[in-house]
Amino acid sequence: MGKPQRTPAAKFDEIPGELPHGTRTWLEGFDGCGHPDVAVTAATSNGGENLNDDYDAIVVGGGQAGLFTTGRLKALGVRYVLLERRPEIGHVWATRYESLRWHTSKHYGALPFGHTYPEEDDYMLPAKRIGAGHKAWVEKHGINVRTSTSVDSATWDEATSTWTVVASSPDGQHTMTAKNLVLAIGPGHLTPSRPDWAVPDKVAASGFKGTVLHGSEYKSSLAWSGQRGVVVGTANTGHDVAEDMANAGMQTTMVQRGATFVFPAEWLHSSEDVMYNATIDPTQADREAFTYANKIMREIINRGVWKGIAGSPERFDDLEKAGFKVERYGDIYNNLYVRFGGHYVDIGASARIAKGEIKVKAQSVKALTKDGLLFDDGSEVPADLLVLATGFDHDFRNDAANVVGVDVANQMDDFWGVDREGEIIGHAKLAGLEYFQVVNQTVAFMDLRLPVCRPTLVLSRRRHTHGTFLFEIYCIADTG
Repeated sequence: MGKPQRTPAAKFDEIPGELPHGTRTWLEGFDGCGHPDVAVTAATSNGGENLNDDYDAIVVGGGQAGLFTTGRLKALGVRYVLLERRPEIGHVWATRYESLRWHTSKHYGALPFGHTYPEEDDYMLPAKRIGAGHKAWVEKHGINVRTSTSVDSATWDEATSTWTVVASSPDGQHTMTAKNLVLAIGPGHLTPSRPDWAVPDKVAASGFKGTVLHGSEYKSSLAWSGQRGVVVGTANTGHDVAEDMANAGMQTTMVQRGATFVFPAEWLHSSEDVMYNATIDPTQADREAFTYANKIMREIINRGVWKGIAGSPERFDDLEKAGFKVERYGDIYNNLYVRFGGHYVDIGASARIAKGEIKVKAQSVKALTKDGLLFDDGSEVPADLLVLATGFDHDFRNDAANVVGVDVANQMDDFWGVDREGEIIGHAKLAGLEYFQVVNQTVAFMDLRLPVCRPTLVLSRRRHTHGTFLFEIYCIADTG
């Protein structure tokens, strides 16, 4: 079989006053290999119902990243299977707290091949609608997915250059092989992180009479209406939970461990809406938004944000008067790409804090007592419900070890943070091992939309080796 011919497309653009003339060039596709942005209308079996099959690629994880990846693979005509451990696609969103919604617009969270969500849906989608949209998209595009399927192991055979994946489902254990393995299991959000005073043994020893939940376990505050609620942590989840408590009529206190960068949601939305709206195809929006170098966009966005902050100081002054520590001139790229969070896109909780409806305790916690939290200054805040919005263990390799084993995970590159060029470490590229890729996504302000992954799996060059298609990686060449 001959080598597919590349059919590149070039985009020439200029940002007046910010960047000189430059060229953004990307690989559009390959003759005879399908187009990554054009859905395949004909049904494809991809191995039918038999899991004991050989594939070009096995994708583990059916969240946003896994769906993006498999949609592009199908469009390219690649034999693939998607393995999802939950009972249905989108089910993960039903496990989150009930008041959760995207802080970004529904158009910004679209999956491939057009707009995912109808106009009648809310601008900031609630969790259940996000999950429903994912499920409907899979059904519409005939994605080859196996739900209720957990990967027991994935092993690499050097002699045959093949991954062997053993997976379990209600039907039993199945074995599959593939030349490429893609992990889309989330960016280190599987293992909750707890302060030392809140580990299970110390909670039990404290004799605390209330309920302690990690943010990943929290669902609703309605059962504690009229009682005392305390949230530890002041990033997005902490604010959402605190507002949920206040809405339920609880006496609500947020415990702040350090200054927090607060970003008004309306600023985010007005910026997103320029390209991500009902009239512009998301594919075109992605090309415009994600073909600039991160270093350049970091400077442009931060300068614009800081100008807005300087022009509306009262919003942040009011928070400080209420005892909330504000990182006024924060770096959103640092929060997203280095800290992996720690900021708040303000969708309403800041006003509740300024009004005193949500109290703030900006002190370090010394211990959990039978009645609540004891602080370093000797003060105590009583609680009936204590929610730990304290994040997760973000070493992705710990989660990957559950799939590929500890030895292989230890050979993987790190994931997240930025390299010297300002690009995301470990994302959408070979993971330090041959034919092993990591693609993950978090939907948040200026965070990774998986079209960024397009240069890797979607704009991959396919070569024919011993009768099997393998992937070689191309990255966007940004000369702007």
